[in-house]
Amino acid sequence: MKRILFLLAIVLFGISATGQRIGVKAGVSFSNANFEIMDLNLSPEGRTGIHFGFTGEFPLTGTLFLNPGVLFSQKGYKYRFDDEFGLGSFSGKDNMNYLEIPVNLMFKADLKGPKLLLQAGPVFGVGLNGKSFFNGDQEDIEFGGDDDQLDRMDFSLSIGGGLEYGHLQLTVNNAFGLSDITHSNDVHIKHKVFAMSLAYLFGE
Repeated sequence: MKRILFLLAIVLFGISATGQRIGVKAGVSFSNANFEIMDLNLSPEGRTGIHFGFTGEFPLTGTLFLNPGVLFSQKGYKYRFDDEFGLGSFSGKDNMNYLEIPVNLMFKADLKGPKLLLQAGPVFGVGLNGKSFFNGDQEDIEFGGDDDQLDRMDFSLSIGGGLEYGHLQLTVNNAFGLSDITHSNDVHIKHKVFAMSLAYLFGE
């Protein structure tokens, strides 16, 4: 994790040193998950969280930019199972915190006022910690390689867009999980997140 932060810091400082833009970013996230758990009829619900951190951009062409960043991001989901055979029901939720590194390609179009932004790219996530709640009981989420642990690494694809007014960027993004965060043959979970963000970029 320290190596990832160090490399990203080099990228962002390099952007700043060459006269490009670096800034801060924050917003609200609505996360959920795609579940595949044997033949159970689960009804997942979402979690509302926050994200914040740093963002940068530098031009590749006149309208195309590389847009990396590093963000603290809250993810999670709720679930409920109602047994059709009368054996009972259960409910729970998992709340997780991630360090995320989005690496977007961003297209800008001048609308003679604000600029239209279109962006897409991979998001690399590293699980930091989390809490699991099951039928009223609470325990810490463990990351590792065992069946009862979650994979620390997460990988998703994000697409979105927004508007830019001078130093401000208002964007919305959908991130679709591509990696299964479980190690079980019976349970498969992939994150999905809708996020609204406001960024302030320093520089011209």
